Amino acid sequence: MGIWRPSRRAFLAAGAVAGLGACGTRDGGTRDGVLRRRFWSAARGREVAVAAMVPPGAELATVPVCLALHGRGGRAEDMVGLGLPALLAAAGTAPYALVAVDGNRDTYWIARDPADDPQAMLLHELPGWLSGMGLTRDGGVPSAAFGVSMGCFGALVYARARGSGVRTVATLSPALFGSWAQARARNAFRDEAAWLAAEPLRHLRELPAGLRLGVWCGEQDPFAPAARTLARQVRGSTAAFAPGGHNEAYYRTVLPAIVDFLGS
Repeated sequence: MGIWRPSRRAFLAAGAVAGLGACGTRDGGTRDGVLRRRFWSAARGREVAVAAMVPPGAELATVPVCLALHGRGGRAEDMVGLGLPALLAAAGTAPYALVAVDGNRDTYWIARDPADDPQAMLLHELPGWLSGMGLTRDGGVPSAAFGVSMGCFGALVYARARGSGVRTVATLSPALFGSWAQARARNAFRDEAAWLAAEPLRHLRELPAGLRLGVWCGEQDPFAPAARTLARQVRGSTAAFAPGGHNEAYYRTVLPAIVDFLGS
């Protein structure tokens, strides 16, 4: 298990995060580096928002795509609000796109109700949407995933389902569960069997071979024990634990390093 050390650029870029606002247009304006669209998802039975964050000057057709999955109670626009467009613009790595999409707000990016299946949306609908937005590399299929809190659960489930097509996963304050008692308290899973079938900590050996995994978590985060288990059990993972809790203040301190990790 390695320790990630962010570049000097990452520290300098951190100051740009707090002041960034989201001012793109609903129909896809990109003056803030964000291309926005809304699509009907048959898998979810509703309209969902997609926000594609692309560095200025990057060619949409050539940049690889990384999923950016929000936390519990969130939506796609929350990922923009964390300042990711500014960090992408300042990144010293090859350009790539971060794509956020609305997930179900409290069921960990899996289907509690068969009529609302966010994983089916990510796997089968999102690539076509992205291709329609001009993100045509690899047929619009994301080759990496990044999650915040609940989004980490979803990112790891996605990587397991997609297989070798996903090469990198970054997790920030991963909301994972070591027992059914912990998971049941969230009231997010249909039953214990559904949780066992999805829980990433129960299926780490099924992740794609050679996956690059990054784990960031605050030392005061209640999910820190699960994050340490994740980092310890995935061979070759990169991990960073520092003072901080399960909150946006901590997230902003490590997002520059995560953006670098995903782009490297």
